[in-house]
Amino acid sequence: MRMAAQCGLRVARPTARRHIDSRSVRAMRRALLAIVGILVVVLILAQVFLPGIAAKRLRSDLSKQGSEVQVKISAFPAIKLLFNRADKVTISVAGLHTDDDTSQQAGGDDLPDLLAQTKAATKLDVQVRVLNDRLLRVQDVRLRKDGDALTANVTLLKSDIDQALPAKLRLTGSDAHGLTVSGSTDAFGENVDADARVEADGDGALVLSPDGDLGIGDLVSVPVFEDDRVAVDAISARSVSAGYLLTLRGHLR
Repeated sequence: MRMAAQCGLRVARPTARRHIDSRSVRAMRRALLAIVGILVVVLILAQVFLPGIAAKRLRSDLSKQGSEVQVKISAFPAIKLLFNRADKVTISVAGLHTDDDTSQQAGGDDLPDLLAQTKAATKLDVQVRVLNDRLLRVQDVRLRKDGDALTANVTLLKSDIDQALPAKLRLTGSDAHGLTVSGSTDAFGENVDADARVEADGDGALVLSPDGDLGIGDLVSVPVFEDDRVAVDAISARSVSAGYLLTLRGHLR
């Protein structure tokens, strides 16, 4: 071979290793393509079936305390549903009960629990015709969520408000900051006629607080809604024919 090189002749080199390497590369490519194909099929199947399965499970959970429940869930990729995450959830319920022991015994959740669970969805759109909570019955509930921000519109009927308020209190009006009530209460052993307001307290709670200077400050503030997971940032109300239309804004903590 050295003599052939010195004479300027080209020497043929072995090609067996090259053939083996090329066959290995082709085999690896085929294997990778097969794996990618399987993954694509799995993702397609997940995209087709997982949203329906998740919607069916959520519909079953809500039906424990609700009627005429409809659920639609979208997620891309749908595989995130396996980790309890969704892009958007749309829910429609005719009647929802969070106020009785029966719904709790059936595995239902109270209102703060339901609100806290919305953290799993980036966007949420919920409509409830009638919601019966422990404190109050409300109509035409529309809840929207974008990220951690919550916006709710609800209708309060005057008859439901009168039933929920203590006998000595009556609802007298509404404004951009909430609802106002008037009545009498006991303070330091004295009967005091006073006005109060249902408003956000700045710390995430919804409270009934004195409207005006009674000299007793926060001692007579009564929490209406307070939860470590859900904060109420603002409340406004306006009068409608049957009662009041409330708009509440808040966020998940």
